[in-house]
Amino acid sequence: MEASIEISLTVNGVALSRRVESRTSLVDFLRYELELTGSHVGHRAIRTRGTIGGSVALADPAAELPACLLALDARIRVAGPGTRRVHRLSRDG
Repeated sequence: MEASIEISLTVNGVALSRRVESRTSLVDFLRYELELTGSHVGHRAIRTRGTIGGSVALADPAAELPACLLALDARIRVAGPGTRRVHRLSRDG
């Protein structure tokens, strides 16, 4: 049986307490438990692409992408207003 936890939150000005499975995401709770169907996270592939930069820049230890890029000896092209750079990932930072 999945472990459950007690959560307390305020949604649209209403205080709530519920017991949910510990793996339940907030968006799933809002959508399926409270039937607030306006909650949406977007398509998985788009979410993944949107977090590549942050995941790599923060060296997010929970993310797979930085480790994969490091293993592949990747280079990252960074572009901004008036500047373009290429960075090589390194184990030494």
